[in-house]
Amino acid sequence: MVETRLKPLKAGLIGAGIQASLTPAMHMQEGAAQGFAYDYQLIDLNQRGLTPENLPELLSKAEQQGLSGLNITHPCKQLVIPYLDELSDEARARCGEHRRPEERPAIWP
Repeated sequence: MVETRLKPLKAGLIGAGIQASLTPAMHMQEGAAQGFAYDYQLIDLNQRGLTPENLPELLSKAEQQGLSGLNITHPCKQLVIPYLDELSDEARARCGEHRRPEERPAIWP
């Protein structure tokens, strides 16, 4: 049995139409296996009546609420780049590739 840490690790997924995402369950299951109490939130633009233009406020609110990381998906994948603290050379190169955003690797800020 893995001992769970007392303070939960908080993270989230920002995107549109993501209510059916398996990401929260996968992250929380793996977190539990590693001993983390993992709180993984879906931040669905559609459900909240928001648009990609609200991304800066969502990022700020996530930071204020103590989220330690975010996954970003459609339609905000490219929009988040200016707000990243850093971007690896590999990710930077992939961002320039001519592929649809959903085919590009996720960028973890």
